[in-house]
Amino acid sequence: MIHSLTYRVIRVFTLTLLISGCSSLQTNDQTGDRGELYDGTLAADMLGVADASTEREALEKGDSYWLRGDGDRALLYYIRALELNKNAYVAAMKIARVHQQKGNTALAEQTWRTVLAIEPGHVMALEAVGLIRLEQREYGYASDLFNQAIEQWELGLVGTESGSGGYIPWLAVNGLGVIEDLNQNYRSAIAYYRRALVMAPGQAMLLNNLGYSYLLTGQLDQAEAYFRQALSLRSDYPLARHNLALVLTRRHQPNQAVRVLEPVMGEAQARNDVGSDDAQ
Repeated sequence: MIHSLTYRVIRVFTLTLLISGCSSLQTNDQTGDRGELYDGTLAADMLGVADASTEREALEKGDSYWLRGDGDRALLYYIRALELNKNAYVAAMKIARVHQQKGNTALAEQTWRTVLAIEPGHVMALEAVGLIRLEQREYGYASDLFNQAIEQWELGLVGTESGSGGYIPWLAVNGLGVIEDLNQNYRSAIAYYRRALVMAPGQAMLLNNLGYSYLLTGQLDQAEAYFRQALSLRSDYPLARHNLALVLTRRHQPNQAVRVLEPVMGEAQARNDVGSDDAQ
């Protein structure tokens, strides 16, 4: 079979976050030693990071290094901003994003906990933690976090004070759809993906997920239509190509399936994959 449902667990913004599972977020004593948030090899004192005397100055210098692609130096200044103001959730968010990009799961977790300690209803942080719980297959906990993020957003707690601005948690809604698919509740999954598309129109990933839910219910026409829509938005989307090829294979159209797969794997591999599916 070409597609594995677990591939739908999205690593959006390279979200490799981690947080311990429980019925509600534990945010006590999460700020800790700011030095623990750094994992690079640079020495802050040698770089003069301490010369940044205000949170704003530290953030500006961090952003400057970040834009130049120097994540290590940016991280040091963001940590400095958090040292200067323990309630600087913006600094904490920036630290989390640096660690996400670097793939530092544990440190990203620690920083998102800091965000939630400062702003317990922070929509983006709730969603982000939910995504890693989904990736860790803690589906019940992930679902709780996604629903909390959506509830906070619906209550309008996404303004400047919450640190989320105009952030829309469509990934949380998508995550609920993934969980419903895993639980074989395909109609519910389809409803979540449709809702997510209203929140974030034109997302190829959502169209692909919606198509796959239809594929799981045996509705091949609808599945094909959504896979083709996804590819019209992003022609180099391998997952949508694999899924469309799977539909065509099930319709006993192997040559068309091969043509769909060729751009992402070459003819020989495409024929091998299609042949394997036909054998099944």
